[in-house]
Amino acid sequence: MQGQLSTKDIHLISITDESNINYERIITLDFEIRFNGSIELWHTKKISRNEFHFNRTEAIINNQNLPKDSVKNLIDRETKNLEDRYLYYMDTVKAQKIKTLHSKEIDNLLKAILTPKVDKEAFLSIINLESYSSESQVKLNKELNESHNLTYFPLLGVTIFLKNGEKIIFYCDSQSKIAIPWNMRTEAKKNYNPEINWALYQILPDELTQNKSRLSRDLKDLRKKIAELVKK
Repeated sequence: MQGQLSTKDIHLISITDESNINYERIITLDFEIRFNGSIELWHTKKISRNEFHFNRTEAIINNQNLPKDSVKNLIDRETKNLEDRYLYYMDTVKAQKIKTLHSKEIDNLLKAILTPKVDKEAFLSIINLESYSSESQVKLNKELNESHNLTYFPLLGVTIFLKNGEKIIFYCDSQSKIAIPWNMRTEAKKNYNPEINWALYQILPDELTQNKSRLSRDLKDLRKKIAELVKK
């Protein structure tokens, strides 16, 4: 994921916003950012590309007893069938337009995920700066290390579909009260850069969200210090 990206390079952005209580009560909200002249945020309701990929994987697993030389043909066939079903669904179910976005909001998201990573040690060192009030330090440290509970499994996931066929996938499945750190699907190192949080906070609607409040919390006072860190 080298070089600069802009909105001109993007075909579609898919966002999954999920709360999961002990796998018994799962609420998944799915959004798409569409680039059709204007940049628009849509609520795609009951199905998303995230679910589409899950169904594809499930179809493959269910047919593992086939000879190995048949697996590729199976994958190709199931992929085509699921793509057709997905496109049919999107053509027949009315999605809801939430709002029009500004290109700067997308640029901020791209910049956040492409800038050098902030590791946990650097992030914690900023939290504990003397210039940061002790009351805020205590609160932020507590929220970073305190989980909602052991049966709550939240998820914020973003897939950026590029026009060249490549995908950028990043997500946060942390149980802490702050949605951090972020994981890149292609990299092992976790990213503690809350610029990702702020970018998504501006994009997501105020309603129809499960995790928006977890994006900002008490991080706002750190924004200037984080910006200084990622420039180094």
